[in-house]
Amino acid sequence: MAGVEDIRAGIATAKEKCNAGLAALQQAQQALEEAQQILGQVTAGSSQPEVTQAHGMLQEAAQGISGQQNTIQGAIQSAESYAQRL
Repeated sequence: MAGVEDIRAGIATAKEKCNAGLAALQQAQQALEEAQQILGQVTAGSSQPEVTQAHGMLQEAAQGISGQQNTIQGAIQSAESYAQRL
């Protein structure tokens, strides 16, 4: 079994990876928001169901990313809490 310092170091490394993942998700969310904005501009006034569906799906994807970010942040907090108790 790993020693306390090894566990803490591993948790710190995992946190760094999580933070990198969070940054990547933030970029993805921004790209989706930009895509939705562009789609809205080029399809303004359209009442076609595909346009409405595309908007909804992009919004759903962005919300999904937000949910994943919250999950990752919760995982970081849980791991840090464990490390503090060691």
